[in-house]
Amino acid sequence: MGKYIDENKIEPKILNYYIEAVVLFNNKKYHIKIIFEQGNFNNVFVNDKKMSLKQYITSFNIKRELFSSQISLSNNSKTKLLNYQPYLELLKLDNLSQLVNKIYNLRKELSILKISKKEIVKQLIKILDKKESEVIDELIFWADKDIEKLEKITKNNLAIINNNKRVVIDEKLSLQYEIDSKNLKIKLDDIQKLTSEKERLIKFIDFMKEDNVKSSTIISILEMTKQKVPEMVKKQLIEVEQFHKNITSDRKEILEKKIKNINEYINILSNEIEEIKFRIESFNNIVSKNTELDSSLIKYNQETTELKKLKYQKAELSNLEQVINSINRVSKEIRTSLILLNETLRNYDDVISKYRTFLCEMTKKCYSQSKNVIAFFNIEIDQKKITKNLIKFILSLNTETNEHSEKFKNCIIDYLVFNFNDYIPFLIQDYSCFNGLELQQIKSIIQEAKTISEKNNKQLIIAINKSQVIDNEFLDQIKSSAV
Repeated sequence: MGKYIDENKIEPKILNYYIEAVVLFNNKKYHIKIIFEQGNFNNVFVNDKKMSLKQYITSFNIKRELFSSQISLSNNSKTKLLNYQPYLELLKLDNLSQLVNKIYNLRKELSILKISKKEIVKQLIKILDKKESEVIDELIFWADKDIEKLEKITKNNLAIINNNKRVVIDEKLSLQYEIDSKNLKIKLDDIQKLTSEKERLIKFIDFMKEDNVKSSTIISILEMTKQKVPEMVKKQLIEVEQFHKNITSDRKEILEKKIKNINEYINILSNEIEEIKFRIESFNNIVSKNTELDSSLIKYNQETTELKKLKYQKAELSNLEQVINSINRVSKEIRTSLILLNETLRNYDDVISKYRTFLCEMTKKCYSQSKNVIAFFNIEIDQKKITKNLIKFILSLNTETNEHSEKFKNCIIDYLVFNFNDYIPFLIQDYSCFNGLELQQIKSIIQEAKTISEKNNKQLIIAINKSQVIDNEFLDQIKSSAV
């Protein structure tokens, strides 16, 4: 049947056993052999040629799902979609099968999208602030604006960072700054003192000029008082005047020379101060640029972090927008597909009616006439289900529902498929299919199954316990067909 075999689930007792069969495929016979070897249960020999199980399945166009499932008619069934799909295909309801599968997958996609939306909203709850989806476009717009603004700022800060390299302020440079700062203060104080001294000397020279009284002035004053000044006195006054002049001139010369020296020293100090100021200013510029660079780096890092956050938010908003659009698209597609599914089901009314007649006739044959049991078969759509089947196979009997009737219904559904499908030319039933059924039902069911087999030229394989067969005549019939 093309089933993969798990080595861990195989009893060691069957090692080196094999399954062998002659298979008719496309009107050609093939000798098939599968050997249960240690460590490898999935090798197949076709006409003595070895191939993998996958190659075997592909070569013989085996659809495993069409062989392995049993349909469930229980209303409380947790049956998955795959359990119904094979029956829809085998009962020639392919279009229905395709649509059901499409809607099932769309609803699964919708469920995943809703979970995704919930997760994104959870991440964006701070900026969404419980706003509805219609404001997402607006949020994306403002996020774009904020990103654009912040990108310009970060670009400017990055330019500052790139254009300014950090200067390492080592111990030698710091020490020179301290020395220069101290020397600057000392030299400025020296200039102030020298300037004060210079001003004092200039004032003293000016004072000496004002204090210079000539001897002729004194003699004139005396003569004005009509006092006769002796020649000797005049001579002495002239000598005193000359002496004073000489002393004043000498002192003035000394003071002027001292002033000149002070000026020269002030010039020297001024030049030294300018050099010191230049070094201090250079040092301050380095500190300032480093500080600006540090500030720019801090701002750049903060802005980059904020920019990343904004871009993440924008990306999440865009994702949310896409998810919402996808939800709307899938929801619309589901609604359209459901309408089409209902139309498609109506198109199968004649086919379903044929199946209904078959099951009704078979039920009548399997129950005694006195019970007048009637079966009703239908296929319905359950649009409320999402992860389960949309399709429900309804088979009801106008008799009390119990375990026996459920067994019977499951059994005759198998014969419905056996009779009408064109893909599987055989039916295999285990004895458990007949547990709880009345002898008359078992006899009728097997007889009807045999009729179907002969009419459609299909192989029927039934396993049954002797305990299920009390009627000797019926037992003889079974034995005559036993293998």
